[in-house]
Amino acid sequence: IFLLLAKAAGATQGSQFAITPTSYADFPYKILRFGSAAAGILLVAFMMLLVKEISKSATAGLFAGFLALFENSLIVQSRYILADIFILLFGIAGLWAFLRKEREKHQSLTWFLWLTLASIFFGLAIGAKVSGAIFLVTAWLYFLIKERRRLRNPAAIFFIFLIIIPVVTVFLLMLVHFLLFSPQEPVLT
Repeated sequence: IFLLLAKAAGATQGSQFAITPTSYADFPYKILRFGSAAAGILLVAFMMLLVKEISKSATAGLFAGFLALFENSLIVQSRYILADIFILLFGIAGLWAFLRKEREKHQSLTWFLWLTLASIFFGLAIGAKVSGAIFLVTAWLYFLIKERRRLRNPAAIFFIFLIIIPVVTVFLLMLVHFLLFSPQEPVLT
């Protein structure tokens, strides 16, 4: 995400992120901070949607969004150029999509589409940082405790949507990372 933002801002392989407290040289750091701030804004929206989905109450969703909006740790995380805000964003979005599928008829096309979207979000959370796997583990526990009795072929659904798709998403992210990585350029100077 940060690479795409830096490229969009005009950073080249020769651009260097200066490690000094006063100057960032020619590196377009502002757009990277904007990306983190935008993720923080989206996180508040997905927190509202997740709580609304869990509680079935729009008021509870709005209250959760209000609390998330003023949560100091989320404010700090969304103002620095760190991956942590993306872990939270993709993880919360994954949990929301995972629970959102329950509104659809079991094992219908839209049910599978929501489950696929949740799986991709879980993979993105893990791809941002391995600690994002906690969101996938949460979905595993929910699935094993609550859903497996109601579904046809629960093992196949679990394996495909809660193991294969997130892992493939992580490996595709790694592939893109290594294809864009230039071994000729120094990492730090």
